[in-house]
Amino acid sequence: MDVRNNEFHIIDKDIVVIGGGLAGICAAIAATRHGEKVALVQDRPVLGGNSSSEIRVWIVGATAMGNNRYANETGIIGEIEMENLYKNPEGNPHLWDTILLDFVKRENNVELFLNTHVASVNVEENTIKSVSGFQLGTEKLLEFKATVFIDCTGDGTVGYLAGAEYMQGRENRKIFNESLAAEVDDKYTLGNTMFFYVKDAGKKVKYIPPLFAYPREKIKEILNTNDKHIEVRKAGCDLWWLEYGGILDTIHDNEIIKEELQRLIYGIWDYIKNSGEFDAENLTLDWVGSIPGKRESRRFKGDYILNQNDLIEQREFNDAVCYGGWPVDVHPEKGIYTKSDSCHQTPVGVYQIPLRSLYSCNINNLMFAGRNISVSHIAFASTRVMKTCALIGQTVGTAASMAFKREKWFNEFKAEEINNLQQLLLKDDCYIPGIKNQDKEDKAQNAKVYASGFRKFESIEADGIIELNSDIYMIFPETKDLDKVSLLINSRINTSLRLEVYEADVIKNYSGYKLIDQVGKDITCMDKEWVEFEVEVKPTKNRNIILKVCANPEVKVYTSRDICCGVIGSIGKLTGLRIVYPCFKVYPEIEYYKPENIINGYNRPIGKPSLWVSNDMRKSQAWLVLDFMKGTTFREIHLYFNSDLSRDYNNLDPDYYGNGWNEMPAELMMSFRIYAIDKYEKSEIVADISDNYKRHVIIRLKEMQAWKLKVEFYSTYGSNYAELFELRVY
Repeated sequence: MDVRNNEFHIIDKDIVVIGGGLAGICAAIAATRHGEKVALVQDRPVLGGNSSSEIRVWIVGATAMGNNRYANETGIIGEIEMENLYKNPEGNPHLWDTILLDFVKRENNVELFLNTHVASVNVEENTIKSVSGFQLGTEKLLEFKATVFIDCTGDGTVGYLAGAEYMQGRENRKIFNESLAAEVDDKYTLGNTMFFYVKDAGKKVKYIPPLFAYPREKIKEILNTNDKHIEVRKAGCDLWWLEYGGILDTIHDNEIIKEELQRLIYGIWDYIKNSGEFDAENLTLDWVGSIPGKRESRRFKGDYILNQNDLIEQREFNDAVCYGGWPVDVHPEKGIYTKSDSCHQTPVGVYQIPLRSLYSCNINNLMFAGRNISVSHIAFASTRVMKTCALIGQTVGTAASMAFKREKWFNEFKAEEINNLQQLLLKDDCYIPGIKNQDKEDKAQNAKVYASGFRKFESIEADGIIELNSDIYMIFPETKDLDKVSLLINSRINTSLRLEVYEADVIKNYSGYKLIDQVGKDITCMDKEWVEFEVEVKPTKNRNIILKVCANPEVKVYTSRDICCGVIGSIGKLTGLRIVYPCFKVYPEIEYYKPENIINGYNRPIGKPSLWVSNDMRKSQAWLVLDFMKGTTFREIHLYFNSDLSRDYNNLDPDYYGNGWNEMPAELMMSFRIYAIDKYEKSEIVADISDNYKRHVIIRLKEMQAWKLKVEFYSTYGSNYAELFELRVY
């Protein structure tokens, strides 16, 4: 390239993030929120990576389609999800792009460079001094200098050019003692996929395929190899199995892979339109991707390589900084051409990811976030999904800021610094399994908490009914004992109903759940009555209760939108997305929702619900008070509301599962007011919030003094109760 006339620019920052997918976005925002000047460099015209309007992959994470309860990601990716739900409930992919762009643009200390491909790296003494690239359109040559570099490119372009040690392909099972690994080493990976969208034109539309498209006979043969299911009105991620490239090099053979996927897509559409096997006369292609969505390429070595056993056994790490929970989701290397199943998923519980897996083992100032972190091929099959990548991004952005301030490389962090990093991440609403709030700067930890009241643990207001054609499993919080459970029932005839009681370690993905009681009950023909079951439940510590309401087609169970946090029902199996909330009562009464829960160190259900739920706001004002007992100064108030962390949010099709998740969570607080109260009981309004759509709300103030803080709660998005997990004061 002749660059003699190109403009040359040097950009000097504290931290440079290369790659503008969700990992890169969250890394850049996290670093700048902690005070650093950041450059975010992206080689595409839009942000979002695989989730962008160019590729359109749904973002998924640790909830794993209902496999892990209350596991949805919070922090920055949680903020993005809630804002997208509030502003873009239809899941328009172009509006999703604007949500992401807006999140970056509103951070004053993040400078964004789109259409900029990094092609060279300057390394001295195992330390990156700068990276350089070319910006399309402007014809600018750009050199980025910084103290810390974060590679979020997916392919690990910066790490590769810097000489960072990496892995590619599949390790044999002896390397990490992984039962799911291949028998022998090879270079195979998960393949790539391109999507298409369909719309109804309202009239007959013909389709003449391009000459490069595969003929219908070949497409039919391919689809019949493994009974791949085509529904003409489904598209996008429904066709995740339209995969190719695992037997090639997904980096260097990218164009070959793209061309093959194009031949497949246009051939499949020809088969749909012109084979006569589908009702597709009025359908037309609305959008076809032009960039393959890439699953796997390079994985870079850190000081620890996370492996299958760490995930399956949920091993604990002293330097745990984030988490995952998507299944070990392995795809055959031949993709669409395989004769076996298109994927094999091994469920896992929520597992820890250590800091040692997020930086290079041989390049001092290089971190990784996204699908290029230090994991085995098998562990990668879980950590690769975008919400997990986003969590990793926020983690490394925060760690990079700490390293910059302390002038230390990541492998030099001591135990105290790891603890400080963990506490900082928790403050920023990043859940870390097994770690609780012990922030010494949080003044709420030493305050007395009292409130207007708290909710009774029961759900008695019926607004729906379902037939008991399948078993219903109800997951209850950890409890010391349970003597009676009542369900609101309708029965067509005199019959019997059986209830089975199990205990389970929910933290360990409901593993080892065992039957501890079962009881049958004869019931008469009834329209709407409470049926009481006497049970004997005295579970061991840290075990949750599972009630199995056994199927009986003659019986119906009343359900409620009046949801009790900590209780989730599912139809047909213990976990999954066929979610239901039966009406229930228990005895003895269990006081799960006391106000002191807001300073117990947890801001999501961990065994117990771990939140305060108010009195019924229809009947009386809901309020909560922090009493510091004497004057204290503060600048910030952090509130962590309930945003329904059992949801499996879908950014591009919010109601895909039919659970009403295209609506804001009913439990989320919409309007509230905060008062500062002095020693004379004189109050001053310090915050008056309406139209809130955030789970984590930060109130920043000029330094002030108060003896008490009072929060009054006014409205939610549908619930009759105010719900608050945590309140912090700094």
